[in-house]
Amino acid sequence: MKAHKVRSQTALLITGLVLLMLSLSSCQRACSFHSHELKLVSSYNFDIDAASTLFADLRSDGNPLLITAHAQGDGSSVMLQNLRGKAISQINIPDGKISCLRSLTNPTDNIPWLFFSYAEGNMLHLRAARYTWQVPLKLEMKSFEPYPRDDYLMGVKTYKWAPLLAPEILDDIDDDGRLDLVCMAADGFSANPRGLMVFDFETGALKWFFQTPCELTSLHFEDLDGDGTREFIFANFAHNNTAVSLNGLSDRSGHITVLDRYGRLVSQQKVFDGLGVAQLQIRDVDQDSILDIYAIISTQGANTDSDLILRLHYESAQLRRIKELNLPNTLQYNFVKNFLRRLDNSANYYLVVNDNQHGLRLYDKSLLDVTPRQALNIKTVFAIEDLKQKGYKAIIALSDRDEIVVLNHQFKELTRLENPFPEQQSMQLEVIDKGEGNERQIAISSEKGLQVYALDPIPLSSYIYRLFILYNPLILLILLIILFYVIMLSKGQLKSFIYSINQLGEGLILVSSKG
Repeated sequence: MKAHKVRSQTALLITGLVLLMLSLSSCQRACSFHSHELKLVSSYNFDIDAASTLFADLRSDGNPLLITAHAQGDGSSVMLQNLRGKAISQINIPDGKISCLRSLTNPTDNIPWLFFSYAEGNMLHLRAARYTWQVPLKLEMKSFEPYPRDDYLMGVKTYKWAPLLAPEILDDIDDDGRLDLVCMAADGFSANPRGLMVFDFETGALKWFFQTPCELTSLHFEDLDGDGTREFIFANFAHNNTAVSLNGLSDRSGHITVLDRYGRLVSQQKVFDGLGVAQLQIRDVDQDSILDIYAIISTQGANTDSDLILRLHYESAQLRRIKELNLPNTLQYNFVKNFLRRLDNSANYYLVVNDNQHGLRLYDKSLLDVTPRQALNIKTVFAIEDLKQKGYKAIIALSDRDEIVVLNHQFKELTRLENPFPEQQSMQLEVIDKGEGNERQIAISSEKGLQVYALDPIPLSSYIYRLFILYNPLILLILLIILFYVIMLSKGQLKSFIYSINQLGEGLILVSSKG
């Protein structure tokens, strides 16, 4: 009976210690060690500082090329290299600085084109290049109608005109059987040119220009109301650096604007006053054949004290607000453009929003906060992509400690890496698509060079070691519990044996051989 009592007490003690161990385990700091690492795949430095970079699969073989623009004297050059730094081609521009690189695929033959814009004197130029990958390499060039400068700062010699044309859509937008090239025009300060330009892709002629005094954001071309024809929809920055008003827009407020396919204003809704930016994403989140328009509005200055997330529908040529969420005036100003995503294999869409004070936030399609865990100290979100091509998104961001951070779809930190270009203000991060079925890679570049990383699980031995280091006190506690249990069990068995011997009716007499 006494042995049984000892064993019961021991079992109770062990149970209590195990519960204490589990409590301590649950209090461990989230993601105290990383399960993945960013493994360097390739790295090299540019011979000449790069003004801009672009990754594009110009060969259509699943292996993107690195395209860089470089200033050379009064002119520029465009360099094509593979991701190991081998030079493939060079395009020279004798006069002008290249301000934008883009790549779009011709929908009629699936051949990718490379576009670049540059200013020469008081003219803004846009050119395109198409390669035929043969030996020797064949290059076809195309030019578009140049745009002449005409603004109130032309007489100010100290002002450096810095315009650009950013090609966004290559498609037959007005169903006339001819391809059109849709570009967003922007400049640094003078409000000329800013707006939406559409060129005839074959002739290069400018078809129409919807001019604005503000820079545009998040251009989409969709059938918003389901009537069989597509509309343009976009939002804008408000920098407050010009007093010009055009087409219902100014640089002192933010709007969501809808144009028809011919560039005519159809609908417009103001979403903020003062400094700020609005970004749009469009998805059919309910699978009901009605496109949902989501807008994130981040403001600056003293004109507003709150930011907004909106859910809208476009009906009868009007933008109608379905849901509105007011938030503190702390949303990240330059947030990730593709903020509305499916994060896992489910059909559910979520909005990933970065709050400068409260960290990353996750909202469902009804704008309810469903943030799974805290992810603080995020400075900039670069991308939300399925790196492993398994249906689960990773969030790649820059922390306020100047570290590259990778989180999984539940905001658990997988790894972090010191910024490889800490002194370079022009650092860029892009996710490289290596073709269907291949894991994507993370390219970090600056004007000085490029580094490409793959997200890999840490080796099993490292995982076990880090697990041991993290839970070292708990492991010692488990060993002590086992040792204590063995000692108590041994004592209990010894006492039971002695007690049994004393209860025998006969005794044992030990005698020596000498009698």
